[in-house]
Amino acid sequence: DVLQYHLRGQPKSGDQDDSAADVFLPPVAATLLGFGIPARVTSGLLQQIMGQHMPLLALQDVERWEAAHGLHQHLYWLACYHLPLLVFHLDRYWPGWCGPQMPGKEPPNKASRRGKHRGLIPPSWLVSLFAGDTTFLPVTWMGPVWDWILTAKDRFAPFFLTLAVLERAADDLILLTDEELQKGFQEALEFDQTSTWIEHWNQAAEALQTATPTSVLDQLEKAEDEAVQQALRRRQERTEAALNERLEAEKQAHMEQQERKADEARRRLNRARLVAFYRTHAPDKEGNIDQIMENYGDRLEVLDAKLSKKYGVSFNPALKEKPKEPPKPRGPNKFLASMNSKRNFIKEGDENSPTEQIEAPAASKTEQVSVLVKADEVLPIICWSKEAAAMRGANRRSRKNDSSRVPLKFFLVDGRPEEVAEEQGRFPTAINLSPETMLDPEKLQKAEERFESLRGAIHVVVMGEGFSAIPKLYDQKLSSQMEEAMR
Repeated sequence: DVLQYHLRGQPKSGDQDDSAADVFLPPVAATLLGFGIPARVTSGLLQQIMGQHMPLLALQDVERWEAAHGLHQHLYWLACYHLPLLVFHLDRYWPGWCGPQMPGKEPPNKASRRGKHRGLIPPSWLVSLFAGDTTFLPVTWMGPVWDWILTAKDRFAPFFLTLAVLERAADDLILLTDEELQKGFQEALEFDQTSTWIEHWNQAAEALQTATPTSVLDQLEKAEDEAVQQALRRRQERTEAALNERLEAEKQAHMEQQERKADEARRRLNRARLVAFYRTHAPDKEGNIDQIMENYGDRLEVLDAKLSKKYGVSFNPALKEKPKEPPKPRGPNKFLASMNSKRNFIKEGDENSPTEQIEAPAASKTEQVSVLVKADEVLPIICWSKEAAAMRGANRRSRKNDSSRVPLKFFLVDGRPEEVAEEQGRFPTAINLSPETMLDPEKLQKAEERFESLRGAIHVVVMGEGFSAIPKLYDQKLSSQMEEAMR
């Protein structure tokens, strides 16, 4: 009864298998009922929680999985920021590890084809606030977990709770490969009923959150809304594509029907003209007209040529018009014609395949391996001065939200040439890695050893020569506007 209202209007199909069943909504309702909430209250509470914390549950089944892949992509970028060594190791031995784990049992041929590109993280961890997948998370832990998530000011708590689990098992997972890595990953997601780690789980997640740049948190805050909006856009595109396909089919059927009617009318007209012709010139062959038309079919122009040659008169057949061929380009126009045809083909492809227009940006995002941090979170720390530091310290003390923020950990690499660095000044906390150093094998080896010791523990910011290199690189004279822009 609790799910009757929420399941109303869902598409039903008699041939659906277990993998097509709803794996999110029933566990959420069961979790609420497990807290001892009355069924009548659960129905209204379920609707409120879905609207605020589980917007993906309002989507259709296929759209949920598409949106879930978007959320898991954000989790992957977050893991690249906090756990780069673990991500590098997992990407090497199990490339699809961060994707959502699909429900049900896949056919053997499909499972073997996907291989190590299968997702290993339960989708309920990001979609339905850990509700479901009870083999991974005990039911007795759902109360504290939901208290953390529902009482948090922000909506990105599930990302950091999941990341805290990965951080806890990172040292062990790095030592595993292939199938052992998959088994170890699954064991890392399973919790012992008697484990006391739940007392430290939320603290570990909060520590990761405070060590995350503010601009990244802003992106996570909008991740679910963007996933829902993208799913709705895809739904609209699919609906429009299906409508256009249906209209095109109806148009084609109508044209074929009109063509058949025109062929029948043309056939009756040609038969009447042949009857009149044979009555005048060969009355003894009038009874063979149907056989003659069947033998010649659409080649009545051949029959007309033979009759004209034999009797000197045409029976004036009504022939079907042949499609006009475009004129063939000659000489140098062939190159322009090929360019125009390619351009027209691209335009037609854009109009007829709206889905590809949506998939293109999504495909480019999958190649991203780092989060996007705004420049105003890095530059104030690099461009340090006593006056600016005192002012920033006063601002931080006046804002309680920023008092617990962990400053960004980065290592500045000054990539300017030696001559330019001497002229413009150096940064006291930066390491110099000039082009001259890159050409010296011994200095390059020392730099590699230095960076290797920082690998996975700190973020590297590389600074080049900037706008000041424009005149030298591009042989461009400095103008007053350019000098003003470079200041």
